[in-house]
Amino acid sequence: MNTKKSLLTAAIVVGVSFAGVTGASLVSAATTTTGGTSLAQSIADAFKLNKDDVQNVIDQNRSDNQAKREAKEQNRLTQAVTDKKITQAQADYITKAQADITAVIGTTTPKDLTAAQKADIKTKTTALRTWAKVNNVPVNLIRGDIMHGGMKKMREDKTSTDTAAVETN
Repeated sequence: MNTKKSLLTAAIVVGVSFAGVTGASLVSAATTTTGGTSLAQSIADAFKLNKDDVQNVIDQNRSDNQAKREAKEQNRLTQAVTDKKITQAQADYITKAQADITAVIGTTTPKDLTAAQKADIKTKTTALRTWAKVNNVPVNLIRGDIMHGGMKKMREDKTSTDTAAVETN
């Protein structure tokens, strides 16, 4: 049984690490189907484990990683305020805007987002990019993973004349 647990842990770590390295969402890694079989089911079948136990390990790993990302983001913003790169009000605005985007995404995998969700995310990310530009907020303080490639878009959008409604701080 110890060997099974070790193999399960190793398989999940490799699978989740590969998903993170390739830029795939952990949600997608846990639920993506290949021929109708989820990652959790594939691991369970390969190592003769209970699928629910495997899924629980994947879900806990995803939750732990999300908490780490959020803490890291909060520390980056706190440091930016300390370094006087942004104001506390700007940090609060970024945090709220990113939470709003995360709420739209929820637990949905990127490929399963509805057209309405995609439109809402696009509206919110465009507004956040515009706000950052108008308020001279450094682009690197806007979390790219939450914006699904938004960092690249912001770099490309330096000459944008976007006139979305902007709240200034």
